[in-house]
Amino acid sequence: MFTLGDKQRVLNANADVTVRDASNSLVTASGDVLASDTINVEGYGSILISAIKEMKLRRYSAATAESKDYTVVAPAGLSVGEAVEVSIFAKTGRYQSELKNNFISAVRPITFMTAPLTGVTAANIVTAIATAWVDRGFAFHNETPVISVGAGSDAADIEVAAAAGYESVTIERVEIKRAAQGIGSPAPVVLGVNVVNAVGSEGHGTGKFLEESIRMATDLNNDPYGSDVMDTRVDLRGGYTEVSMVIDSPYYENLSTMAAGHGPLPAQHRLTLWLNEGTTIAANAAVSMFAAAGVIAAGANAGMTLTDQTATNGILTNAQEGTETLRLANGNSVDDVAAFIA
Repeated sequence: MFTLGDKQRVLNANADVTVRDASNSLVTASGDVLASDTINVEGYGSILISAIKEMKLRRYSAATAESKDYTVVAPAGLSVGEAVEVSIFAKTGRYQSELKNNFISAVRPITFMTAPLTGVTAANIVTAIATAWVDRGFAFHNETPVISVGAGSDAADIEVAAAAGYESVTIERVEIKRAAQGIGSPAPVVLGVNVVNAVGSEGHGTGKFLEESIRMATDLNNDPYGSDVMDTRVDLRGGYTEVSMVIDSPYYENLSTMAAGHGPLPAQHRLTLWLNEGTTIAANAAVSMFAAAGVIAAGANAGMTLTDQTATNGILTNAQEGTETLRLANGNSVDDVAAFIA
């Protein structure tokens, strides 16, 4: 895997990563890694830790379907025998972009109608909505729903969640309104969120993402430079820690037509690795060695930070997102190797 701007590689074998000190002796413990050491990646190259000018690591996180409980409020004037029309508005990321009307707009609302109500309390409406969603499944049995709707944890709540496999779908709002002959089109009631059961996420470092968006295995790129082996194939079931770094090194090159030396010349390389957590996450294994290098780089470069920060819904502030070196699956940042691989 190679692009002009970023050399990339997927690794499934821990043995493909070694660290050697200045005397070329093997370093076996992450706690012994020094700035003068070199990280060697089979078929990828050697990385002098002191030359790392920017480095970020992010642990694998699984895809999570969004789920929220919305509190039902009876529309004004609602009577027994009337129905309730429900509209659910959602947005989606790139994986399910075909759900959208176009690239920048939200999907069309998913709208369905309840049966005539036998009561007008919030609990009555919740039951009617949950039943109507089940009935919709019978009526449109060939559709693939991107959400699910059911009773929430409280009697006055409905739960709206993204369906399995559609973790990119997020619910924007839920509306209900009266539906009866002779009343025109009443204003909808926008339901408020009572409980966030799960924050939606497409995951980070999933095998699915790597195969679809990074690796793209074909006959032409399985072995583009004669260095790819089974250790570099994507495990679709696996989860990968991402390691991204910028190497800043001078080069001494003979560039003159008169064969006169010209240098040093500044050069930067961006390198990205995905390390399979099934084989590389143990203490003193590949991920911990790279994390140790990240700790050293953060101490040596002003543009990197190494602190314990708690993310809100998996998101840090813009400044923290841009500088924190060690990020966990939940989005939090940590300041040491042990906490990162725990």
